[in-house]
Amino acid sequence: MNKRLLQLFIITPLFSASLVLLPKGAACAASTSPAAPWVLNTFDTKLTLSIVGDRPAIKRFEGSEVGWNWTPHAAILPLLTTVYMGGTQYTPDWKYETATVDTSKGTKVTLTFTSTAPRLTLTQIWWASTGAGPVEQTTSVTNNSGTDITYNDADVIATDLTVVSDKIVTLWRFNRSSVSYEQDPGFTTGVFKQELGPNTSVVSTFSNHLFPGPFVLPFVMIDVGADHGIYIGYESDFGQLTTSTTANEHQVRNLFQLWTSNDFTQAPGTTLSLPSVFYGAYKGNTDVGSNRMKAWFWANKMTPTIKNTPEEPLVEADCSLNSESNFRTVTPGVVDLENWGVELLKQDAPWTKDVDTDPLFGWSWSPNPAYWPQGMTLGKIAHDHHMKLSLYMANRYSHVNLATKAGVAAEEEAAESRFIGTAPGWVGPGFDYWRSDIEFEPTADYLSHLGFMEVMDYMISKHPNFRWENCSGGGSKKSFDLAQRMSFCVAEDSGLSAGSLTHFRQSYYAMSYMFNPVQIGEQNADFMDNTEAAGLLNFRTGFFGAWLWGMQAGGWAGNKQYPLYVALYKAKQRAILRGADVYHILPMPDGINWDGIELFNPATNKGSVILLKPGVHVGASPRIILQGLIPTTIYSLIFQDRSSLNASYAHVSGNALMTTGIDPISGTNSGVDSEIIWINY
Repeated sequence: MNKRLLQLFIITPLFSASLVLLPKGAACAASTSPAAPWVLNTFDTKLTLSIVGDRPAIKRFEGSEVGWNWTPHAAILPLLTTVYMGGTQYTPDWKYETATVDTSKGTKVTLTFTSTAPRLTLTQIWWASTGAGPVEQTTSVTNNSGTDITYNDADVIATDLTVVSDKIVTLWRFNRSSVSYEQDPGFTTGVFKQELGPNTSVVSTFSNHLFPGPFVLPFVMIDVGADHGIYIGYESDFGQLTTSTTANEHQVRNLFQLWTSNDFTQAPGTTLSLPSVFYGAYKGNTDVGSNRMKAWFWANKMTPTIKNTPEEPLVEADCSLNSESNFRTVTPGVVDLENWGVELLKQDAPWTKDVDTDPLFGWSWSPNPAYWPQGMTLGKIAHDHHMKLSLYMANRYSHVNLATKAGVAAEEEAAESRFIGTAPGWVGPGFDYWRSDIEFEPTADYLSHLGFMEVMDYMISKHPNFRWENCSGGGSKKSFDLAQRMSFCVAEDSGLSAGSLTHFRQSYYAMSYMFNPVQIGEQNADFMDNTEAAGLLNFRTGFFGAWLWGMQAGGWAGNKQYPLYVALYKAKQRAILRGADVYHILPMPDGINWDGIELFNPATNKGSVILLKPGVHVGASPRIILQGLIPTTIYSLIFQDRSSLNASYAHVSGNALMTTGIDPISGTNSGVDSEIIWINY
């Protein structure tokens, strides 16, 4: 969204809400109907599920490495309590019917409940995968009433789980941090930590609203002294969490609901997905817990094209040259990008014919004939130069209503015809990545959210090479259900402001507790002076995740280093990112002091430490204490710039690196500085 940003803040009042979709393939293979309880264990989470009073109940919830049961008394979970038919309120009389168990991929228990007034069937699936991670709960409702059923958002409760801790807990929440940090009160804080005392209530808002605000990510952690804890993930991009304690501060209630206003209607004979949640336990600090969760997501939920393609995330560049003639003649043009090793070419908004007449950058998804007189040939240009094309197509196509079947079908046809290059005005191949933006789903509209998920699932199922680059106001839509479909999400969009690299790292700091680094998109741009140190800091910022250089036609700060760092990213960093654990080894970036991240891939036993000093009047780095290594294993460190230090860290035990660490490294007081430390390279 890095074009005409100021226009965005004159549109639409600030409010929130929308919802979640069950994963495809949710039906379990039928088996006998064993009696409760059912044991659902992953490598690190133990959960025992039962039925109490025709309701699901958690009788045990603990970490396998800790032995503390967070539910010493059965935690009875709610089903839908209120629905409406013809304006009349009903309370479904839920009755437990059956259970089936499927053990083909871990343990999956499918519970069925029915109501006679009105006639509804509720199906709840509980799944514990093999390996590390949480236990997932998904819910759907089939309307057998013969008429419309209306739900108020406030009545759609994903979970209401009360847990009991062994000691005082700290609630960890993570800021959404999208665009325009000045208007986001939590942007520079990033991670909110609050010790829960007696009679405390904390309300957290998950929002898919385009604009910044006091919103957090739909993932929370309840930590006990960095020794152990639990986490809960809510798989939608909007909703509300209320965390509260009683007079006994060890008793913590977690109420996740869709929202506090609005409603939606389900047609007769249809099955509707409700918000899903997952519950996990961990031993260690919050970095350990979040990494276990992300390992589960990588193994079971990651977008298939990302997980199955070793070359992804691709190196992306945005020239913003807009027209066919510019791509062929302006320096740097398409030949330069190819020679530099760029793999993904991004074309921003101005290619469309209505970008200057529509207040939100265009809805027609059609080329401007003044820029593309031969038709839209950019797909062919990119492919001829061994690159893929990421094409900016904002909003909903032609203002369609994604809450309707007709609207979904129209957007599917529009996306598909442009992907394969058969739409009017297209010549040759279409795009490879759909870069969305602005309100690709409207705010606070549950059925539209499901409709957009349906469009994504259609494109993914019909076109295995289709990719989606998730941008909406520079990162306003961040959720687990979107992450199952996207290649990556734009973390934030500060455009060309002088602090944009720091703003990205602040957003990354919070996002990396929830998202795998391969799905966190960084857009660094030319705002710095053309010095070697500035160029290195610029491009090393891109090494945190999926990397786009937002180059502009007028200035090329650091481009002498760019081809070198494209090659380095491909040779070393990309493989580390694919399944990497993330460790927050230095404090939240502040734009002055050293900040940095450790990325370590346990599957390859390799990693990197990226250290950045963005400010002046700061000298040597802090001491760096690594995490996530095996204490008895011997590691070798290689310093990208300060090679004289290599001998000192050629054969060091994991225990030493995690206790004594790396001595402070030198740094100039007069400007920016940086370093990459390679682990086992």
